[in-house]
Amino acid sequence: ARPIDITQKSEYTVARWLHENAKGERVFATGSAAFWLNAFADSPQMLGCCDQGMLLNQARGAYYMMSQDFATAANVTTWLQAFGAHYVAVHGAHSTEIYKIFRNPRIFDGYLEQVYRDGDDAIYLVPSGTGGLAHAVRASDIVIRPPENGLDIAPLAAYARAMAEPNAIAAEWRAANQLAVRGTLRAGEVVSVQIAYHLGWQATQNGRSIAITKDGMGFMVIDPGVSGPISLQLIWNGGMEKRIVGWISLFAFASVLAGISRYAGFDDRPVAQ
Repeated sequence: ARPIDITQKSEYTVARWLHENAKGERVFATGSAAFWLNAFADSPQMLGCCDQGMLLNQARGAYYMMSQDFATAANVTTWLQAFGAHYVAVHGAHSTEIYKIFRNPRIFDGYLEQVYRDGDDAIYLVPSGTGGLAHAVRASDIVIRPPENGLDIAPLAAYARAMAEPNAIAAEWRAANQLAVRGTLRAGEVVSVQIAYHLGWQATQNGRSIAITKDGMGFMVIDPGVSGPISLQLIWNGGMEKRIVGWISLFAFASVLAGISRYAGFDDRPVAQ
């Protein structure tokens, strides 16, 4: 082991730029930059660490595709838009980032706007509408068929284009488990929330429960059934999964207490013969 100056490492410099400039928008970082990003910055990200905690299966295929020679800027950008990422970090051969997932680190040159470069580290701006993770989209633009692999972007095309259009919906985090969604829907539109679908999420409008469905990307879709102004409250309560884990934890705690009680008065002195 030897000391280093962390401020000179790619994982730190990229994270700090995103923290100061991304304004809370989702970013797509890879490799060790993804592992360390939220140790140095509050920027929400697509991957983070680690794969076994990832609820979006589609991310795995896209991530693999990005590491191949056949990846193209257009293909990758479609995936980034579909994921709700507004910035993407890329690391070249001379970067201190360890994994360097992009086989072609110049893949976005001339295609996306480069907003940061320091040596072999670069950050590009992904075209998007007004940002955020909630969008008003036409029901016909929702991803229905899950892509078969990273090259299969046909199911994403209409949805990705919708992500680049001006958005009439805004989402605001009220707490770590509460998201407020407000705006205006036109006839035929629904709300797409680019957060992984899970039974632990519940949606209400004016106290009325509204169903949440899952699209082909694994994101949440909410159809209030009305056009005009909407005000949705999304709350994460953990669902049955959280309750089951709670019961298991309570049982384990009770078992430990029972074991302590049983052996607390145990006398280990030798018995006289």
